[in-house]
Amino acid sequence: MQKIKEHVIHYYFSYLLSLTSMAYGWKLVIHPEILQTYRVYQKIRDVFDHRFIGVFFIALGLVYGL
Repeated sequence: MQKIKEHVIHYYFSYLLSLTSMAYGWKLVIHPEILQTYRVYQKIRDVFDHRFIGVFFIALGLVYGL
């Protein structure tokens, strides 16, 4: 019974992570100024376009959710 409970919890959190990643990706696509205000994204922003970063989060969420 404990294994089933752990599996259900893992399953739930996996989909929650997937949905959160997709939502954050859409937010980055719609509001690219987020990438300009956070210094964490400075190096990534220099290499990739803001749309690519958002689409990458969405794609990772979709792949992880499947």
